[in-house]
Amino acid sequence: MAADLAHERLGAARRARGHLDVVNEVAALIPISVEGDRLRLLELVEHHLPTVVIGDQVAGTIRVKNTGTTLVSAWVEADVRNAFTGEPVANIQVQDRTRVASGASRDFVYRWESGVTGGWFSVPARVTYNRDNSTTAQLDIEERVWVIHPYVVALAVSALLFGLLTLFVGRRRWAARNPPQPATPAAAVSISPSTSTTKELQ
Repeated sequence: MAADLAHERLGAARRARGHLDVVNEVAALIPISVEGDRLRLLELVEHHLPTVVIGDQVAGTIRVKNTGTTLVSAWVEADVRNAFTGEPVANIQVQDRTRVASGASRDFVYRWESGVTGGWFSVPARVTYNRDNSTTAQLDIEERVWVIHPYVVALAVSALLFGLLTLFVGRRRWAARNPPQPATPAAAVSISPSTSTTKELQ
């Protein structure tokens, strides 16, 4: 009895100081309808792709901004083509859809494993998003990149060193076969006065 009385007094003291005792919790999902148009619109901010890549992996970043009034679900796809011939090399699809809130910006990153391939490539990329429940919109941009595999760099450095070594050895051998000749003293030339003979004509 005394314990119950003490508990009631403690509860009364807590309520007096502004405390609220939670007796039970109920969770509920309340839908809220907002009047107005739901505009889904993305704006392309930047497409960052290095001009030169020394390696076997190329990574690009596309930044977009939601200039609409509601959430936008977007995804990225990119193609890799030979910049000289236009021949397709690879297709990159980032299947993970990213939801971009109104007024927010998001970065989409795509990667291409080039392997031992090297050269000049164009990368047209596309950001696709849902305009409504039945149609989609697309943002297009294209950049170009030089891809140089490390094997090519190593081969070029080796060829340069081999050329320099060949030139050095060749000059040494030529110098050994053609030693400089000693300078010969100039021959002394004596000049004697000319004698003239006169004949008297009788």
